[in-house]
Amino acid sequence: MNANFTPGPWASEVVAKEGMGDWAVEWHISCHSEGLTLFDSKTIKLYWPKDKPMPALFLHEIAHAKLGKGGHDSEFAHQFMRLVSRWMSPQIHTLPVVNQ
Repeated sequence: MNANFTPGPWASEVVAKEGMGDWAVEWHISCHSEGLTLFDSKTIKLYWPKDKPMPALFLHEIAHAKLGKGGHDSEFAHQFMRLVSRWMSPQIHTLPVVNQ
């Protein structure tokens, strides 16, 4: 991890409109991509390369947080696809750009 960054208003909008205002999201620049959802502290940690923002990884962790559990069962798949449909539709939003 080299430094922290904020991915811009898109991610803030997702957190707010999905009712996740009591969750913290930490963004880290890394040579690999990974996300962690820490339920006890209500924290989502995301790691990805500076030049390759990964909005689907962010939504993946939001889905876990909304469900309150880990795992990738059909309930998770439904929640994740709902988020992707809502937040990554090209007719509604453009993909986020990393602000530094």
